[in-house]
Amino acid sequence: MKKILWAAMIMLPFVTACDGNSGQDPDDNAIEVQATKAQFFYVGNDNADDVYDIMQLSLEYGDLQESDGDYSGQGAALHLDMNVSKNSENRLLGGTYTCFNGSSDFIFMPGTYENGLLVGTYIYYHPAGYSAEYIAVEGGTVTVQRLNSSNSYSIDAELVDANGTYWDFEYSGTLTTSSSGETGGETGGETGGETGDETAPDIDLSSLVQGYLYYYGNTWNVDLSHSDFIFYLGDANCSFSSTDSYLMLEVITADTYTTEVPDGTYNVVTELTNDTFAHGIVIPGLTDEEGYCIGTWYFNETDSYYYGPTEGTATISRDGSAYTIVLDMYDDYYSANITGTINATAVYYDASTSTSSASLSSVAGKAFSPAPRLMKNYARAMMYQPEISKNVMHESSVVSVERRAATRK
Repeated sequence: MKKILWAAMIMLPFVTACDGNSGQDPDDNAIEVQATKAQFFYVGNDNADDVYDIMQLSLEYGDLQESDGDYSGQGAALHLDMNVSKNSENRLLGGTYTCFNGSSDFIFMPGTYENGLLVGTYIYYHPAGYSAEYIAVEGGTVTVQRLNSSNSYSIDAELVDANGTYWDFEYSGTLTTSSSGETGGETGGETGGETGDETAPDIDLSSLVQGYLYYYGNTWNVDLSHSDFIFYLGDANCSFSSTDSYLMLEVITADTYTTEVPDGTYNVVTELTNDTFAHGIVIPGLTDEEGYCIGTWYFNETDSYYYGPTEGTATISRDGSAYTIVLDMYDDYYSANITGTINATAVYYDASTSTSSASLSSVAGKAFSPAPRLMKNYARAMMYQPEISKNVMHESSVVSVERRAATRK
């Protein structure tokens, strides 16, 4: 079989190509995607001395939605960050483009990380039954051939990603001009406590009735010794997969508590610093430097809103493994209230010796892995980074991480 077809790929979480030293042709092991849609956005270049302009080209398959280089829905997409000949404007010139981080034309930029952000050329990959991934492209060529029509093209992109997997994106047809593109400019503030441009409806979480209580130990790099607990709570049908909606509530107690969260009212700390870190607080909705969600979030996958409180309280009482949690919190980014009285059974697990929250944990006969979530909103990811750091529970070395919009100058 020459290539693994997309129809087969959607049944697999990931496909690893053979090593380049195996003596096999990489083309024999490539994942082939026959794109059904292509759109481009002409960025241009203000530097008159450069011999190239910047163009972004998107090849897509499946039921996808694209905005500013971000994708949602099931399928696959290739986002190319290309250098084209100067003053090409709305024309994609035929020829072979090579993956190279340089300042010439007829190249496309490899996927790289700048301050934790994936920029350049990358692949969006979301097969049925699995979480979406963004994967950096590290090598390959893109062959562009203009057909009879002035806007009709044949495009063949033979690529290798950061995991050593080979891909072959092919497309034949017309190009659609995108109105979005990665035109740049940050849309949010740089610090917490600022209101975002978006709004979301108030949310009541009283329907959450079951889940887990994870004890992580002394995780924050602060002077105060402490215990870090996280509740993972969902409704009766929640299986806590990466596509489920559920609450992640992080509270700090004295280090004498290792198996339970004591009764009390826990205050959301608006600005988390070494001075404001204390026992009896709720960690607000934050992101680390790589864009992973830490602290307290309600992951609403139905409407794609991630609610993160910036002020308010969580009043907690306990009877065995049954917890009553009264929420009275506010998300100032969405200008939304997060409320509700939660009566939930929370199965306890000691995660203080785990090296990663991605490590599979068996709790009361049920497997649950609190997989790290990445903030989908770039502006918000930049606004809510704490001054203090945490020994986070995700593998920071993974390359298949969510991409957040950024600008290449």
